[in-house]
Amino acid sequence: MRLNVNTTQKKVYRQIVEVIRSIPPLDMLRNRDLEVLAILMYYNFKYREVKDETIRWRIINSPSTKKEMEESISMSDDIFNNNMSHIRKAGLLDKDNKIPSFLQVIITDKYEVKFNFNIQENE
Repeated sequence: MRLNVNTTQKKVYRQIVEVIRSIPPLDMLRNRDLEVLAILMYYNFKYREVKDETIRWRIINSPSTKKEMEESISMSDDIFNNNMSHIRKAGLLDKDNKIPSFLQVIITDKYEVKFNFNIQENE
């Protein structure tokens, strides 16, 4: 099956987490948690020119960038931090508030996702 989706650079990350939200560990997240996760993914893209991953995530987690992210998704600091805590408990943030590599997607003009479902006969 192939679906063509027209989107924006910022919106695509929210769409990606929506598509995979039923798959563990994302299935543990609430809607607001997914918004925070998507904005972290977008900011990883936004600062993609910073090749050193450690420095990139320091920039993303800096107070000024965090404030910018909160404003872009209309979320207070307390609510943002609470959602970060939920994401961390789900295992999708490490001690440095960095998302796992499978979510560090750099999307330019085209992105494809393939699913391989291994079906077990009995649950």
